[in-house]
Amino acid sequence: MVLHYESLGHQIPTQVNPAEFLLEIVNTDFAKNRKLATVSLDEMQQAWIASDRAKQLSMMIAKTEQKGNTNEITLEAAEKKPSIPSLVVTLLHRSFIKSYRDVVAYGIRLAMYTGLAIMMGTVWLRLAEDQSSIIPLTNAIFYGSAFMSFMAVAYVPAFLEDRSQYVKEHHNGLYGAAELIISNFLIGLPYLCKSSTCH
Repeated sequence: MVLHYESLGHQIPTQVNPAEFLLEIVNTDFAKNRKLATVSLDEMQQAWIASDRAKQLSMMIAKTEQKGNTNEITLEAAEKKPSIPSLVVTLLHRSFIKSYRDVVAYGIRLAMYTGLAIMMGTVWLRLAEDQSSIIPLTNAIFYGSAFMSFMAVAYVPAFLEDRSQYVKEHHNGLYGAAELIISNFLIGLPYLCKSSTCH
């Protein structure tokens, strides 16, 4: 591509992505002079049609079509999709990288739960084991449950990000809801076990 457009007089500057440079050349929507940009685009198209590279490409396509299915992937192999365990493993790997990098989703929650465990443990040890401590014990249990519920909200930004990514990839036919749910369950299991042992 670089050699072809340089032969047409479009020198690609150094340290510039050739694809972005090409998009700027062929995009007529934001050109100052759209008529001139359209004419230039037509000239580039005609130059490609008349070029040796285009003729070689056409010959290669024609040869491939003549060979038929000898060197082509069969339709069954092309339509074969990964198995559910393979998809789950792939999603697990991606979720592990994300959870490792996302401090808010796991790190802060783990720190807050550890703080809650220490606080609840010290409060619990100070209370007496008779009838007079029933109300404080009930309040402590309610506070601990409410705190864990509120801390679940810390995962909402990560969930929204996961959801938008799932919607896009599900529409592209990459995987379904079952694979995502299984991978999310498995990736969260060690974290929940660690949190419960801290408590």
